[in-house]
Amino acid sequence: MAAEIVTETGADSLTMEGVATRAGVSKALGYRYFTNRHDLLLALFDREMAVLDERIGAAVDHAGSFEDGLRSIVRAWVDLIHERGVLLGSLQQSTRIEGPVEQRRADRQRRLDAFFADLITGAYDLPLDDAMLVAATLVSGSEGAMRIWLANGWSRDRIAERYVRLSLGAIEALAREPACRPSRPDDPAERNHRARPVVTPGIGDSSPGIRAGDRATMGG
Repeated sequence: MAAEIVTETGADSLTMEGVATRAGVSKALGYRYFTNRHDLLLALFDREMAVLDERIGAAVDHAGSFEDGLRSIVRAWVDLIHERGVLLGSLQQSTRIEGPVEQRRADRQRRLDAFFADLITGAYDLPLDDAMLVAATLVSGSEGAMRIWLANGWSRDRIAERYVRLSLGAIEALAREPACRPSRPDDPAERNHRARPVVTPGIGDSSPGIRAGDRATMGG
């Protein structure tokens, strides 16, 4: 019932009374499961993300290769947006749960980055930090791909194929690049390079390197 209301009139219009009326039950029954409508909206958001994660997992499980898996993931993504895009969009844009949803999105983003990095390192000879960089770029880039798909009215297979071609090209190019390999500690040229300060334009100060964060585990 809550999903129907959000889809029809938006997340910010959701009330415990409205859900109870739609379901034909007392308002008190709803409070047995949710503290308030904010909790109800967050539960709905979590449910929708769980559906997407389940479909991504199934796509990977049935894939015979990294390329097939990536293609299946994009297709699953497109299918979910086609089926539930209005609901997902309204939940993510709700001002009433903006903070909690943003935190959940950030946590989920880290899990997705780690998940895709694991897939990449399983198929390509890339250091983990490079794989995390690629994974984060691909996950973030998928939002742009979805916008293009919606704006141009492309078929599911067309956007999936374009996204896969772009992704594989980037990964394979990085995998072939010697500079992406970890340097040898006894390499004099590398020691000299590290000894020189790196000046950030506009700051005029040396900037230390940034280490990639520890890999997170894929949650449910």
